[in-house]
Amino acid sequence: MANHSNATKRRRTCKTGCLTCKCISTGRTCDGYGIWGGGGNHVEAIGETATLLSRNSQHPRLLVNVPVSRYTLDEQLYLDWFHVITVPKIPGLFPHRFWNTLLRQASVTEPAVFHATLTLSSAHKTTRGDENATNKINALNEQDAFMLRNYSKAIHHLQPHLTTKDRASTRVALIACAVFTCLEFLRGNFKTAQTHLRSGMRVLQEYGNEQNGVVILRATDATDQWIIETFQRLHMQVALFHRTHLRPAFIILQHQPSTTSLNSNFETLQEAWNELNAILYKIVALKGNVPAHQIRASHATNHGTCDSELIPHQQQLQASLHHWHTTYLTCKPHLDPQEPTLVINAVMLNFYALASILCATSLSTELAYDAHTAGFLAILANSIHLWKSRPPEKICDKAGFNMAHSIVDFGWVPPLYYTAVKCRVRKIRSHAVRLLESTLHREGIWDCRIMSMVMRRVMDLEDDGLCGDDEGLALDMVPRLDGLEQPVLPLERRVGEIKVEMEDEMVESVMVEYRKAWRGAQWERVRVALTTTETRLDAVGRWKGH
Repeated sequence: MANHSNATKRRRTCKTGCLTCKCISTGRTCDGYGIWGGGGNHVEAIGETATLLSRNSQHPRLLVNVPVSRYTLDEQLYLDWFHVITVPKIPGLFPHRFWNTLLRQASVTEPAVFHATLTLSSAHKTTRGDENATNKINALNEQDAFMLRNYSKAIHHLQPHLTTKDRASTRVALIACAVFTCLEFLRGNFKTAQTHLRSGMRVLQEYGNEQNGVVILRATDATDQWIIETFQRLHMQVALFHRTHLRPAFIILQHQPSTTSLNSNFETLQEAWNELNAILYKIVALKGNVPAHQIRASHATNHGTCDSELIPHQQQLQASLHHWHTTYLTCKPHLDPQEPTLVINAVMLNFYALASILCATSLSTELAYDAHTAGFLAILANSIHLWKSRPPEKICDKAGFNMAHSIVDFGWVPPLYYTAVKCRVRKIRSHAVRLLESTLHREGIWDCRIMSMVMRRVMDLEDDGLCGDDEGLALDMVPRLDGLEQPVLPLERRVGEIKVEMEDEMVESVMVEYRKAWRGAQWERVRVALTTTETRLDAVGRWKGH
């Protein structure tokens, strides 16, 4: 990376860890937020039913004509950046009311949320590329200082809400928690981000009815609904990332009337996207309910499907996916013609393909993925379309992280990651890796640089040159399905479970634990380097050297 040593030094001197614990002047230790577990505090039940917050309080109205004089010059600068750049950018594919309505409103009325948004804005704001090195370093130092000051102020103003523990205060705490989670994902403090997320999930769990790992929450108004949806999306990102080895402790769903059925018509692309994500969320949880040893012990016949009581649930989810796909294709010509539908359609179909593959293989061994080469190839084709439509980005040996392209929701990374890890056709999986290597940004917990390096190591662990090196195809070319014949990778060579230890401030390397798919395989560890001076992409995206 450019100015690598200076950047590393700045990150280390600014390391905060969990500022909820470290910035509290009282010195009280806790596990996350006080009322959300740890510190001897406990969330008190609210009301007689399992509602998240107040039945009768409504979300605050947006206050307008706020005098500019109430803000300092720096606060106004970063507040403007937040409203003009951060809010439209980082939610990802579709705007969400949590960002463009609730967070804007709460930042006007609640100091804790106000300073949390300034912290996020300052982390998201990048310096101009045409500044000289000295000016850029000075600007970054000032930006870091502003960010940490406001982080501390946000924690300070949050303390009364953690002590009061009433309905309104819980809302404020949850909003701030979501902002802190997104902030730390963007900063690359992945461990701290997951600590914040777990804290928020714990308080939601306290307010819901839990049965068999599913927490049902009742949203009594729009504010509750937006908060729940935000945590669902953040949790699904992390659960999907860890899906190859961890079962989610629980999932959160909003209460729906028993008569609710799948939509037979989508009015907007947003509606279609939300329903697809709801199905995917349940699919991610499906695999977590099957003991890994049961899958590894299943016979190789019928693609290694195990005998599980969850098969009817799997079939129901497959039917839901089929219904979604049929409805989406029928309604797509009439959905939001003003939107950039070609890009949105590519992302939508990528996640449909990913959901279909994950659902079909949830109760099976690694052999089952071989039946889905066409699905992986469809993901690759859609991703190539997205790659060609993206703004040009210069990638070199020392290229740095690109905050301008980063988001906190799903984009193109998860489908490409699963394609590279689970598709054993070398031409497809290596093409997926090279696509991710052509850009440097984050999508929540998904970091392109880290994921591409991990995927390359998994490929090496599995085939070790068995399938040859097929990386000569230009990135804008889709491999032909009829030219993908190769030997079947034996089950004993396949990596079945992967643990990527996402720590804070990972600069040089990341620790990866893995276990082969055969019965009785033990966990092994390997350290994957994240920097190299011997690899690069050429002008047409072909990988050059190791």
